[in-house]
Amino acid sequence: MWLTLLALAGSLRLCSADAGNGYDSGYVSYYLYTRANPDQPHRLYVDDAAGVRDSHFNVSRPTKIIIHGWMRSYLQIPNPQIRPAYLAHGDYNLISMDWSYLAALNYIDSQPLAPWVGSQCAEFVRFLAKDIGLKTEELLLIGHSLGAHVAGFCGRELQRITNGEVRLGYIVALDAALPLYAFVKPIDRVSIFDADYVMAVHTNALVKGAVLPLGHADFYVHGGQLQPGCGIDIYGSCSHARVAYLYAEAVMQKSSFAPYGLCRNYAELMVGFGSCPRHPNDQVRLGDPLEVGRAIGIITFGTNPSPPFGRLLEP
Repeated sequence: MWLTLLALAGSLRLCSADAGNGYDSGYVSYYLYTRANPDQPHRLYVDDAAGVRDSHFNVSRPTKIIIHGWMRSYLQIPNPQIRPAYLAHGDYNLISMDWSYLAALNYIDSQPLAPWVGSQCAEFVRFLAKDIGLKTEELLLIGHSLGAHVAGFCGRELQRITNGEVRLGYIVALDAALPLYAFVKPIDRVSIFDADYVMAVHTNALVKGAVLPLGHADFYVHGGQLQPGCGIDIYGSCSHARVAYLYAEAVMQKSSFAPYGLCRNYAELMVGFGSCPRHPNDQVRLGDPLEVGRAIGIITFGTNPSPPFGRLLEP
């Protein structure tokens, strides 16, 4: 199926916000989770400042927006993995973006809508910044699969609608989708131009996940392709999902994925069969970039085949 989609990439072009013709903002929703309401979300609405103030949203807390991918919802991957991880680690505003109605369409219909979904996200972020006081330079968007590209479009549209005055601070692209993105330009996918810092994590390259580097830092787990413990995994479902569990584990900072490797470029990664020479900086690590720092370059590491995927740290 994915090969067929890739074959169509040359004949399809990513659309601008006009791809959303026939849809309105009601097809995109936002659900707030905090330590005060970890299981019962408060729905937030664009331009409803009173509703935000009546919720558990606290602008002084770090804010993360989680964006699901194709055929998923705000109740599915990567949300059940990442939300509890953050709330176990600290006090955050966690906003799960839901675009499940459009994500449930055939992939060839859903994928061209990603820019429009991103534009809705940008309007929401601008509202939080303008009316609630959110500092966008400290905001992190976490997108999985097709949701990673939505995060990119959100960042790019935010710059456009504010004439470049407002930018996203951070994007974490979790195994960004490959189908129909294999041969597009950076402007048509998540890229380093969409936020001040973009980190990508690759776990299913060549199948469901992007192959080439996308961000300021690209983590290739076991070379970025088949993950241990996933068996043959012909369709990549296990390896593609693994990235959410790895990131959640990293967020809690209870395990280590060291040692890390560092490649000078993607060609060196290929020559090394997915492995890079030992990273000279012992401080580099996977995790929320606002907390663990901004790694740069092509980075590799290995994992265990089952949880905990990293080496448990001493309490």
